[in-house]
Amino acid sequence: MLCVLATSSALAAPGVATASGGTVLSDVSVSPSFFNPTLGQKQSIRAHAARTGTLVVEILDRDRTAIRTLEPLRIAAGEVTAIWDGKDQGGKVVPDEAYYLQLTFTDGTKREVYSPSDHFHPVPEDAKVHFYSREDGVLSYTLAKPSRVHAQAGQASTDPRTKERREVVLKTLVDDSPRVAGSVIEKWNGMDEGGTILVPELPDFVIAILAVPLPPNAMITVGNAKETFFEYARRHRAADAVKPRDLRASTASHHAGLSALEDRTPLLEVRPTATWDPRQREWKTSLPLHVMVTVAGGAAPYFLGQPTALSVTVDEKEVLNIKQPRSPATFSLGPRELSPGVHHVAFNWNSRLGPTAVNAMRVQILPAHSSDHRGDR
Repeated sequence: MLCVLATSSALAAPGVATASGGTVLSDVSVSPSFFNPTLGQKQSIRAHAARTGTLVVEILDRDRTAIRTLEPLRIAAGEVTAIWDGKDQGGKVVPDEAYYLQLTFTDGTKREVYSPSDHFHPVPEDAKVHFYSREDGVLSYTLAKPSRVHAQAGQASTDPRTKERREVVLKTLVDDSPRVAGSVIEKWNGMDEGGTILVPELPDFVIAILAVPLPPNAMITVGNAKETFFEYARRHRAADAVKPRDLRASTASHHAGLSALEDRTPLLEVRPTATWDPRQREWKTSLPLHVMVTVAGGAAPYFLGQPTALSVTVDEKEVLNIKQPRSPATFSLGPRELSPGVHHVAFNWNSRLGPTAVNAMRVQILPAHSSDHRGDR
């Protein structure tokens, strides 16, 4: 579903966390706000210790799974600095993501843990959207805090009769990825997920952004294009941790409680029984239009275990809605849904818990007397 334009925030204070009286660790901070370990850049972790002891620094991933434990530091009272080189316990550069900090102080009589991602509950906060330039293919917006961003483009309008809001997602621009605070630019050529529709030219065009703030002192890594975090997590976690859960009966709120494997937009493959016209970038067929829609890719098992529904729209009007469909889903659209001419047919396979798999296509329906153009691409 398209979310409210540019929203989100956090209950905890961002940036520097200052301990209250009686605690050992205070003034914890990290810098820079993001870094590229593939270029040899490193992250500085600083804190003030009130007494002598041992400090253990752990790097946690977005699900609070430890991916690196630095060598314990024997520290004196005063300023403390630790360095993380952006590598995991095996010495490999971690994939692009936001990583969390956990500090554990001990001195034989006292144990204190600083872990701002533990029990962290973000809440919405406005983000400022500047513009989308169709000429340059640039979306510009500002985040007040470092956040995890999900951005979509499509159409949104209000039915003048029922006053119901109608939303059609045509492209996922950013899929639950971390971004730094301040001005952010995303590149998008304006095409829908299927590559046949120029979305900004459609009526009721809208870009929607959901931004969920990261815990204080989150560390964002960039520059590693060799492996996604999704692939990394599936390779490095125990078998029980990567086994898909059955969440179809879940009543959790939007995106709440989902792991990194579950809160991911899967591929949506659409295969019509029609003829592909590469010059017009459209499918051609006479009625009925037969379609097979498949949730694909590594994220499919995690997505299909959630409460889902498949919505099919023709020119912004919903013509079909299937609750908890199996993949692949097959169906036909006839004269009640399609008339002769060119139409935009969109497929939104929505999880009630958050992720939405999308695809769309431009279709020309030939008059009944035309020769049969049905076939495969």
